[in-house]
Amino acid sequence: MTNFNRHIPYYYQIKEEILQRINRGNLAPGMKLPAETDLADQFGVSRPTIRQALAELTQEGYLLREKGRGTFVSRPGIVDNAQVFTTFPDSESSQVANQTRTIHYHVLRPPSSIAQDLDLSPEDRVYEITTLRGTEREKLAVRMSIIPEKLAPGLLDRFSHVSHLDVYRILEEDYGLVPVGAEQKFQAVPASEKDAALLAVRTGTPVMLWQGLIYASGGVKLSRVRTIFRGDRFSFTIRQGKDVSNLQEEKVVGVGILDTIDGRIW
Repeated sequence: MTNFNRHIPYYYQIKEEILQRINRGNLAPGMKLPAETDLADQFGVSRPTIRQALAELTQEGYLLREKGRGTFVSRPGIVDNAQVFTTFPDSESSQVANQTRTIHYHVLRPPSSIAQDLDLSPEDRVYEITTLRGTEREKLAVRMSIIPEKLAPGLLDRFSHVSHLDVYRILEEDYGLVPVGAEQKFQAVPASEKDAALLAVRTGTPVMLWQGLIYASGGVKLSRVRTIFRGDRFSFTIRQGKDVSNLQEEKVVGVGILDTIDGRIW
């Protein structure tokens, strides 16, 4: 990579370039990556920038970092299908789990991989909105939603007037964008340095990573999501089968891959 797009964080672009090399087969499973200092020289950036790109690729399962040996390309994971998920069944924790707040938001031009996921052109921009679930005392989960700006012009103007903005409710009520389904995958990963700081846990703590697409009515790709749940505070129940209508429903805070609170995506 010789030229960076100044509108996109450098670590995003480096992460994308390494992922493309993996997908093209230039970096095969088991192959060792150059040292961080060599990659920093190769891309012309600082080591922390390289470290952040490698940390996210490791967390998402594309790389494997072995202490004293280096960083290697992982073997492809096993992908399976699950129909229904329920989360956080402890009713005593419902009050804490129901509290959410937006901690970060801005507009940017997405990396090409995300633009492709959302059917965007290189000129399109997106909102990047990070939401924290929990309280100041106990942080439970953090979600980053990437939403095409053209679907909801002026969305961020609302943030200056509302302290606890329900993004998906506004998308539904003001823009007619009703979430109807999701295509996501989830896996157990160690918390990266960045995610650990947001959740107030130690780096490497077991967490659950959920990532994928949320669709609105009409097949519209509404958002690209990446959510980290604390592994020690959430449990997940998988229900599979042709007929689950007779199963007794439990009262839960979150239901479905969309992970809703009181029927709404947080």
